[in-house]
Amino acid sequence: MKILYSTGNRLGGGEQLRRYMEYNRHEIKTACYLRSSENILHTDWTLDALTNKYSKGTRIGLRKLYGYDGGPHINLEKGYHLKEEIKKYDPDLIICDGEPIVSNLAKSLGKRLWYCSPLHLLDGIEWESGSLRYFSLLDGTRKMLYRLPRAERVYVYSPFGDINFRPLLKSGYEWMQPYYVGGRGGEDGMAIIEDGDRISQLSKQLNSVKPYDIKLVSPFSYNFSHLRNYKLEEYKSELGKSRWLFTTGETSYVADGVYNGKRICIAPNLRDAEGLLNAILIKRYNLGNDVGQIEYMKQYGIEILENSYKETGEQELSKQDRSTLDEAVEQL
Repeated sequence: MKILYSTGNRLGGGEQLRRYMEYNRHEIKTACYLRSSENILHTDWTLDALTNKYSKGTRIGLRKLYGYDGGPHINLEKGYHLKEEIKKYDPDLIICDGEPIVSNLAKSLGKRLWYCSPLHLLDGIEWESGSLRYFSLLDGTRKMLYRLPRAERVYVYSPFGDINFRPLLKSGYEWMQPYYVGGRGGEDGMAIIEDGDRISQLSKQLNSVKPYDIKLVSPFSYNFSHLRNYKLEEYKSELGKSRWLFTTGETSYVADGVYNGKRICIAPNLRDAEGLLNAILIKRYNLGNDVGQIEYMKQYGIEILENSYKETGEQELSKQDRSTLDEAVEQL
């Protein structure tokens, strides 16, 4: 079987794709943005170039490209090239993680299409009145998801499908168990930060959190008086030594925390829908804290982190017999 996997322009998509590729047994090609391909060694099509410059005569050209109105606006020349490349590859299945360009090209080519993304928490959950925070910040993502073409399967890739009293899904959506690494137990804290735009300020605040036993895992090198620095490849081995996990909200790391019973602290990027959705649900289901933009809070932000670090307790899992993505593909 030949698979084309495409992921949207967000940090969390890269680790999700990397973990899937560890289990995938089929021929696979990827279409990603630079931001969502940092965790994999090679991507076949980089999508940034399609959105950098629009062409003249866009409306008519887009209708010819997709075969219908309503597809995303992209550079037409590069769009036609990508469509021909996909047609030449002739995948048996196209999997899209919150990525509208390839999903629309899949529809125009008549290809089997699946969605598998934590972003479908937004349109897939039966949200209770007033429970969806950051409403205005999620509006762009909501519109993008609404405009996606119909897919054969829509998987909500999230650990929240495996907790007690989990959210209810709308008809047509299915929970997908995310990939996670094991590492229960532990006494200290861990911060896993891959967001290069925020690493400096966030790590400075984490360095001031008493009792100074937090380890920082990131692709960056910093020297601090208290934080212990580790490389990304050391993350898995160090996870089991920690009871508290700080992250900017990427689903892969949230899943590691949920399935290993750790208190989770999320400081979401206000431009990242994945982190915002996970932060909302972590707080809603008492799995940890949404501490917002603590890097702008100075001493008050440090106090918020310290209070989060001291908290105990975990939500009991009610793990369901669900497939992972590679297992679902194998059932085709």
